Amino acid sequence: MLSIYNALEINNFKSSFVFGSLNIVEGSSGRQYIEEAKLIPNYYKRGMRTWWTRRSQGVFDKDFQHVATLSDIRSERRIWWPNEETHATLSEAQFQHYDEAFYGGTIYDHFGHFLLDSLSRLYPILNEVRTSNSPILFHYPLDSLDREKVLSGYVGEFLTILGLAHEKIVFIDKPLSVSKLYYHEATFSDANFVSDSIKSSYPCLSQKNKTAKRGFISKSKLQSGTGFTSQGEKVDEIFESLGFDIIYPETIPLKEQIDIMQCYDVLIGFPSSFFHLKLFCKEGAKLIIMFPEIEEFLHTNFLNIDVGAEFYDSYIPLAAETAEAPPGFAKGFKLELSQVYEIARLFC
Repeated sequence: MLSIYNALEINNFKSSFVFGSLNIVEGSSGRQYIEEAKLIPNYYKRGMRTWWTRRSQGVFDKDFQHVATLSDIRSERRIWWPNEETHATLSEAQFQHYDEAFYGGTIYDHFGHFLLDSLSRLYPILNEVRTSNSPILFHYPLDSLDREKVLSGYVGEFLTILGLAHEKIVFIDKPLSVSKLYYHEATFSDANFVSDSIKSSYPCLSQKNKTAKRGFISKSKLQSGTGFTSQGEKVDEIFESLGFDIIYPETIPLKEQIDIMQCYDVLIGFPSSFFHLKLFCKEGAKLIIMFPEIEEFLHTNFLNIDVGAEFYDSYIPLAAETAEAPPGFAKGFKLELSQVYEIARLFC
């Protein structure tokens, strides 16, 4: 017998199947600025045991104090925070100067993290950023990404959708000083919190008319991700046989993905970064999120966004057993396909 829950109910279970806990925080007051800001680019440090300490970067005020609100945290991990090399660079650097600029965030080479971690400070002040001639400054791992590569992929595609001219984008590859650095506090922090203003402060990027369409978000063609099941194609076949459109987001231009989220009535699938595009819709699809009952599979980000944005989507745990995952995937699982068929019948 299937059980359908909302985000609050899932959180209250305190289940081992969920990673993290619900945390909605009060939104900040608005745009702020730092006078005589110093920005040190991202550097790689050999010999560190964890990926989040192998790099360092930072934004500092006129007294050379680290502005922690402009550094990222995921759960309890401080991502690429300043270390001794950062501070040494700060005291010795020759700085390129800007009179005014906006701080955009840190570019992460992962769609979900880019959409939320990288840009959550930018969305609330997007209108001001669009109309200003001032540059937008982004940290990024300069030894593994380059400007052309970044802007020719989904990062550049999404910045264009946001109405941000690429010539205004500055990737920090040298120490910078800025007389006035404008910024907004983060509205999202991975495995940590979302702001209660997350929906109202994010731009509406699609106003497509609603249809009665129902779709299944397939993962059967993905080469990497959080979860893998060898039954992916069979799951696709079940939904297709009952009239669902089978959607492979990774094969579709980003603007069309947002339009799909807006115009479909119901979308069903396993947890996916694609679902976060609902934040950019006037009235996104009703989401039915299935997840296997294996350790720490459903990330609290989905619950935080759901409650913070007042989406009231649905969550269906499925009996499952762990299975071997191929390279590129964090976890593998195997389902009872009769459960999948029951869900498809219920929402077709």
